[in-house]
Amino acid sequence: MTDASPYFVAYSTGESGKEDIYLQFLSSSTDRLTVKVMFGWNNTTHAAIKIADDSNNSYMNVKDSTSFLYWIYADLDRLVVATRVGTTYYLHYSGVLKRFWSDKIAISQGAVSAGSNVQISVDDASIFTPGLNYLIKDNANIQRALISAVNTASTPNTITIASLTTGFASGAKIGEDPQAVMVSHNSMSAGWVSTKLLGWDGNTYAHQVNFIMPNASLASYTDPEDRYGLVIMWPIQLTAYSGSDLRGELKECFGVGVAAGLAEDIITVGQETYRIFGNSGANWFAVRES
Repeated sequence: MTDASPYFVAYSTGESGKEDIYLQFLSSSTDRLTVKVMFGWNNTTHAAIKIADDSNNSYMNVKDSTSFLYWIYADLDRLVVATRVGTTYYLHYSGVLKRFWSDKIAISQGAVSAGSNVQISVDDASIFTPGLNYLIKDNANIQRALISAVNTASTPNTITIASLTTGFASGAKIGEDPQAVMVSHNSMSAGWVSTKLLGWDGNTYAHQVNFIMPNASLASYTDPEDRYGLVIMWPIQLTAYSGSDLRGELKECFGVGVAAGLAEDIITVGQETYRIFGNSGANWFAVRES
């Protein structure tokens, strides 16, 4: 923490125990705490492996010279931080998405070699369907590959991958969308996800996702809605920057209209409560508290 840009790295296996969530938090410039997502972290060289972020935008707004209010919501899957700097609110989301695709992950039981018709021992092959493509990744590499055969009768279970162009370490994760880990724009209008449909690309925009939120006109028609004056909480969906791949939703974080209430108000839904924040952008958000 004595570096010019002091930092720490957080790691979690998620609520499922099978995720790879690597987040770096660093103080890189005035009044901001930058957050980066990565495939892994090398403890020997103290270097990130395959960073996905936008150094100009993936950060939390803070204030170095004076005190400010903040709220932290977290579990093993994700972190949501709201700050109030002066009279302005800012939100940040880091962590796993609520996937539209399956979040089931199998773990390889040994090192995997490149080649054709590669048989891999896994802890659970029942999550796969022969003839479909899946992502396989470790902390260094990722590839989208066709699973040609599945054997759930053997111990351990095995799968056969038609072709692999690179090898993978023991403990590699295999699934429809492994490591769907995101860091958000400081205004919660976009984010950056560590993996993409076809694997990895160092280009920032290849990993960018845009938030799909209710626009001002739609929110004004429905929030609060006319019949009973109820507040509408919209799932916040994310699409790849190209618009060709829906990635999922934010977990326990919803969009609301500006008429939902005042910032810091509580919305109660059954036994659950949500606090609302008027974000610095045009959108307001409700974050689950309990």
